[in-house]
Amino acid sequence: MPTILDRDLATAQADGVRAIGRPALRAVIDHGVGVFERCSQTAPDGDANLGVLMPFHHALEMLDGVEVLLDSSCVVAARTSLRSAFEASLGLRYVLESDFEQRALAYVVADLKERIRWYEEMDPDTEAGQRFREVMGVSEETSDFPFPTPDHCRAQSENLSEMLDEDGFKDISEEYDATAERRKRPPWYSLFGGPANLRELAVHMGEGDSYLVLYRTWSRTTHGTDLYRQLTAGPDGVPSVRVIRCPLEMPTVYALASGIGVKAARAVLGHYRSGELEQASRWYLTEVSPVQERLEAMEEEVE
Repeated sequence: MPTILDRDLATAQADGVRAIGRPALRAVIDHGVGVFERCSQTAPDGDANLGVLMPFHHALEMLDGVEVLLDSSCVVAARTSLRSAFEASLGLRYVLESDFEQRALAYVVADLKERIRWYEEMDPDTEAGQRFREVMGVSEETSDFPFPTPDHCRAQSENLSEMLDEDGFKDISEEYDATAERRKRPPWYSLFGGPANLRELAVHMGEGDSYLVLYRTWSRTTHGTDLYRQLTAGPDGVPSVRVIRCPLEMPTVYALASGIGVKAARAVLGHYRSGELEQASRWYLTEVSPVQERLEAMEEEVE
């Protein structure tokens, strides 16, 4: 009986692509992990490092997830992890482009602001907490959600607010508040006149083409509204449902993932250990770039 999910067949169909893409992507991830570990050990003291090393860590974690998903031919599911890695890579590269201290601390301050907002919404005695419960239709009495205690919320909120008053954070915090008056919950990179949204950030960083693929083309996958992708036509022309774990676009995902990892690692390496850039460039040109070119050429063959 035909089935829309045949795991063994899906794996076999993509063996050729996987044999080329997996070693390269794994090498990129391992290279990035090495860069992260070396740069973490030698980075100078300061909270600004969090605005680079933590997005880099996130990107590596998401790319590792992409590798695991592609190992099982879960190409469509890998899209969302790939988007997450892309956003983290864009952010850290933006931090390292210029105004390092200011941009990196903007990343940290925005995180602190979000955490304060969270604890305020969890506290039933705050205006934000009461509004949250009304909008979400939940309460401690009726929901299984593990609400923290009000005392815990207030203590955490006070501690985080005190951090924002410290030297280095205060000016950034004030800029965030001023920006928030014009736009609720502004993205951290929009502070100090930065890009207003992710699309503008991608264009600013010269990644407009990747943005078109990951967002304009694949966005509906993330939101569960990509009807057209799920349909296909059989040999007789009769419309049918596309099989789960279809290998289409696997070469593209491998190539994009490798590119995201290489660019992120290169940016971090250039900031903390620039003396290693030449060796990293040789490795990329001999080990990764040729594989990316082969993967890009394979997409039509997979179809």
